[in-house]
Amino acid sequence: STTSVIAQRHVATLGTPIVGMATVAGTTGVVDTQIAMLASIEAGAVKKQDLRVAVLPDANIPQMDGILGADVFAAKRLMFDIRNKSVKIESSQRSPRTSARPNMRVRNGLLAEIDGRVGTVKAKLMLDTGAERCIINTQLSEALRKAHPRLVRVDGAKLIGVTGHVVPGEHIALPEVEARAFAVDYATAVVANAPIFSLWDLDNEPALIVGVNLLSHLRSFSIDYGARTFDATLMPA
Repeated sequence: STTSVIAQRHVATLGTPIVGMATVAGTTGVVDTQIAMLASIEAGAVKKQDLRVAVLPDANIPQMDGILGADVFAAKRLMFDIRNKSVKIESSQRSPRTSARPNMRVRNGLLAEIDGRVGTVKAKLMLDTGAERCIINTQLSEALRKAHPRLVRVDGAKLIGVTGHVVPGEHIALPEVEARAFAVDYATAVVANAPIFSLWDLDNEPALIVGVNLLSHLRSFSIDYGARTFDATLMPA
């Protein structure tokens, strides 16, 4: 998520004022929603005041109080320890003398993107720690059909986004997904013509939204928005 979100049920509880309306674009569709103003929010090294957040119906995010977006994490470093099930929000490690060479881009201002391969196909990998499953666009699907024709594909998949929209798709078993920081076998994805790919200008090149089902194969990983670096450690064999 590039924008932080709060569930409707908490607006009255917090006494959060509604300050306007906005169009929120999710993975599966677009919805008009209210914008609330949080007086303050604190998480790890993040302390924000007067943060505008989108208000989504409780039914769309029934198991969450909200979603911390990249607008909160700008210039911060996220450390995910999969084995110990913990997340730390720290100050960026960007330094004129010691910072690592950037290996991550920030698309549309806040979206973390790295280069990688899916099997033998080069692709843009979008790091989405809020996505339950990996999602690939139709361009990557067709490229994989030519390069890896024996991949198992099963119809009947559905993507249900936080905006409430549903997009039909197809399950696919991916070949090795490789980036400079990791290589993971045995991941699966959903092939879908999701509207978010158009929003990100990824209609004409192979792209993969890297979801938690792939990231959970890693022992730990970090996303440093300030230094624009991504690093990962695989689970031991």
